[in-house]
Amino acid sequence: MVLTIEQNRFGAITTAGKARAHDVLIRLSEDIKNRRQQLSKRVSGISHILPMDETKYTSEKGCAVIIDGSGQHDSLRLSPKADTYFKK
Repeated sequence: MVLTIEQNRFGAITTAGKARAHDVLIRLSEDIKNRRQQLSKRVSGISHILPMDETKYTSEKGCAVIIDGSGQHDSLRLSPKADTYFKK
């Protein structure tokens, strides 16, 4: 089975037939986890900048591509260190 994102709107995303009212991380195994926004908030005070701690949690061995949905208002950004990490 291939997991698809069926719908997204401000404040919600629908995957695997279930609407979720939070940001998600979809693993290679298709396991769906809540995004750990507290990592971002601890570093920058907001959840719209992806810091290295969250970047390391997000990335998986064997993953060649990471899709970062920047939200309905295009507000999620990588921190400079995270940007450099992904470019390697």
